[in-house]
Amino acid sequence: MVLVNLVYMNDSPTLYPQISIGLGSISACLKSKGHDVVLFDTYYDPDDFIIKKIKKYKPRLIGISTTEIHSKHAFEIAQKIKNVINIPIIFGGVFPTICPDECLNNKNVDMVLVGEGEHALNDLLSYNLAGRVSGVWRKNNGSIERNGTAIVPQVEDLPWVDYSIFRKNSITPVGNFGDGPKSRFFIWTGRGCAYDCSYCCNSLLKKILRCGIRYREVNDVIEEMKNLTDKYNFDEFFFTDENFLYNCERVRTFCNGYVDSGINKPFGFLSRPDMINHSNEDIIRLLQKSRCIRIHMGIETGNEHIRMKYLNRNISNDEIIEAFKLCKKYKIKTVSFNMIGFPFETMEDIQKTYDLNVKCEADYVCFSLFYPFKGTVLRDFCEKEDYLLSKSKEMKSYFKGTVIKCDYMSHKDIVKLREHLQKNYPKTIKLKGHSFNLGWIT
Repeated sequence: MVLVNLVYMNDSPTLYPQISIGLGSISACLKSKGHDVVLFDTYYDPDDFIIKKIKKYKPRLIGISTTEIHSKHAFEIAQKIKNVINIPIIFGGVFPTICPDECLNNKNVDMVLVGEGEHALNDLLSYNLAGRVSGVWRKNNGSIERNGTAIVPQVEDLPWVDYSIFRKNSITPVGNFGDGPKSRFFIWTGRGCAYDCSYCCNSLLKKILRCGIRYREVNDVIEEMKNLTDKYNFDEFFFTDENFLYNCERVRTFCNGYVDSGINKPFGFLSRPDMINHSNEDIIRLLQKSRCIRIHMGIETGNEHIRMKYLNRNISNDEIIEAFKLCKKYKIKTVSFNMIGFPFETMEDIQKTYDLNVKCEADYVCFSLFYPFKGTVLRDFCEKEDYLLSKSKEMKSYFKGTVIKCDYMSHKDIVKLREHLQKNYPKTIKLKGHSFNLGWIT
């Protein structure tokens, strides 16, 4: 038995504190083999606290989970650890999986986990950190030892997520999506995404992992929901699957089983507007019966040409409106995701995005600023067209900054405009033509 310290890079300002389903699953697998796990969460824990505790605990291994926008801070924490104690550090998560060489080129990173880590970390520990493990890349005499991708776990064989490593405020965070503050419990039923949106890393991740969507057994999901309902006090479940409605037959099986279970706890999930239409209205009716109260969907932009050509989302405005109206018919609340700050958009396009949300009567809207993730089609496009700012530009939040050159507006004003749209929805807003002078915003 060994002690593993996990560091969850989670310091972006969001609507509420969040957990990492992936780290919770890794912790459950490590504990199933008798190992101990202590997690540090940068949403709560300052660097000095993390370093002090690691120095005290002297774990066998330190795992740092990071996304791209958190990577600078992750590298800083790794350096601070190495300054006080020489413990092996392994980076994991979406960014290290997509950019393993970039991570290993940092002198303070010893290993990178490429892919999903449930099996790989246990295998690494069983080899006392020394043997070759699929998915674990490491430095070796000045070069990089590349060991492919981690063995993809069979999701139906995984233990339930270990929520105990997270703070209570993160396990049942309180958010307000237009109907008052509600505490939510995050749970997953499947992994992977079938789509190839050009701004999202999922397209490349599918190629790296060499697998598509994988589902848990519905009965296992419902059994876990029963257990969580007995153990925790919260208002509603939220499924973190990329697109909960992708498999309609599975949704029917879940809804019928959930009603029969008697849990009677409301739930919400993520999906796409083209998954909700009159041809599958029976699914929406069944969701309402089983106490679905909220669906989150991406509108992204009000300009169909941009949505289809640049974002690779072949969904028309009419389809989007139909989806939101159908949810309203069955009294299911809707949350829309939208982005502004694309290098190829205009103020008129931003107006269309806002107006489409109003037309859809979305109950809550989320406006964020476009970020070109490495490994995505739009990242390659932005690099080719010289739309990226200097590499020194740092961004910690999709709401507070941008790394894109915006010809139609200053960076300060695009952030100000995002806040204005978020704050004033669903009031009528008319952006002032092509002047791009946002001094009128108060």
